[in-house]
Amino acid sequence: MNRSSEGRNFLRQRLSALGHFSVEFDCLEKLLVALKSNQEFDCLVISLQRNELLHSQLKNVLDVSISPFLFVINQDDFEILFEVSHLFLEAETIEVVPSACSDCELEFRLQLARRKAAPRAEDSTLIWKSYRFEEGAQIVWKGDEKLSLNRSEFKLAIEFFMNINCVVTWNRIHAIVYRNNHVDLKPKSLSACISKVREKLRLKPGGEFVLRSIYRRGYELSALDP
Repeated sequence: MNRSSEGRNFLRQRLSALGHFSVEFDCLEKLLVALKSNQEFDCLVISLQRNELLHSQLKNVLDVSISPFLFVINQDDFEILFEVSHLFLEAETIEVVPSACSDCELEFRLQLARRKAAPRAEDSTLIWKSYRFEEGAQIVWKGDEKLSLNRSEFKLAIEFFMNINCVVTWNRIHAIVYRNNHVDLKPKSLSACISKVREKLRLKPGGEFVLRSIYRRGYELSALDP
């Protein structure tokens, strides 16, 4: 939406190639009409642009829709996020992807947005490439190989995968490992837990994903191109 006709067609072609059926709206106003008539969508893919009217309409869409959102932004326009961030600071079902991303990342972001919006059953199974997380049994599989993680490592691994290509902060890591208990931050203990997750899941260069330390901020899991 809100891109040139050529740009919208190209994005729809990419979505179709990934197996996703899409419906096109050439403006947010028409989408808002559809939402108010109780039409439902698995995910709303919206191109963010620098436009005050667009931002006002976006606020109305966010207020009405219960669907997850995937914002598509040109690489040089990421500062737009700061202009509209006040609209969705409390939202937990929004993902962002650059328009020039690979099909692999586009698919990941769609999956993540939809998973965040869907109620997760205790026995749900989450899949990323060859990795499969069974939440009920707290088991991780890589292909046919079972990987052994303790409770904290399992929770932390899912957090990294649910936030692919985004930084998971030290505060968030602390809350997961210590289960929100108010204990003093123990960097060495947290680093040891993260190292075990990296080693056990083989999140290193040469694999499907790599887990990197982001100085003074936290850790980021990145998907590697095949």
